[in-house]
Amino acid sequence: MTEPSTITLQHILIQKRDEAEDIAKGLFERAQGGEDFEALMKEHSEDPGGGTYAMLNNGVEGRTFTDHMSDLNKRAEAMDLELREAVSTGKMNHEEAEAKMKGFIENLQGEAADVDLPYPRATMVKAFGDVGFALEVGGIGLAPFHEEDSPFGWHIIRRTN
Repeated sequence: MTEPSTITLQHILIQKRDEAEDIAKGLFERAQGGEDFEALMKEHSEDPGGGTYAMLNNGVEGRTFTDHMSDLNKRAEAMDLELREAVSTGKMNHEEAEAKMKGFIENLQGEAADVDLPYPRATMVKAFGDVGFALEVGGIGLAPFHEEDSPFGWHIIRRTN
């Protein structure tokens, strides 16, 4: 089977600890048995990022979440320089500049949160991409903890598209 260029995954992360393997295998069996994956994810996942990710396969070109965040950071740096200049030349006082920057950052945070762009596969945990790209749509897989390939813990993964 040829791997797709882009996929979207949901996952349940069980961070490494003594009982992680048993917990992950139990959740994997429950998911394979037909339990609501999203409910399991919401109740059990320890992923601070929410658990749903789109990924671009290796060698596939396209705008990514990483690109988007880099652009937002560049805009914040440019605004910071502009406001420093305005304060240093007396065009704006410090409080005005601070208020303007606060509003600007709030807008950028909204843009960062309201984007659905894929991550490059190479920037994600190797096992996460390896299992995810091997799954059929709707398929559920397990990426066990591995120091190099899955260093954050165990991943129960469902491919959604």
